[in-house]
Amino acid sequence: LNLNHFVTQNRDQILLAVEDIPKTLSQHLSACVSLLCRKLECFRLLLCSHCMKLLT
Repeated sequence: LNLNHFVTQNRDQILLAVEDIPKTLSQHLSACVSLLCRKLECFRLLLCSHCMKLLT
């Protein structure tokens, strides 16, 4: 397979795919961050309720 030929033939698709990477990546990252924040919040609430039980 000639790589140059492949790139020339599929240049538009490749460029579109490359342009999409940052967008897809940022969407994925923001989804991960919000999921992580929710998990941390749940953990914090669990920890607080556990501490309250210990204190009382």
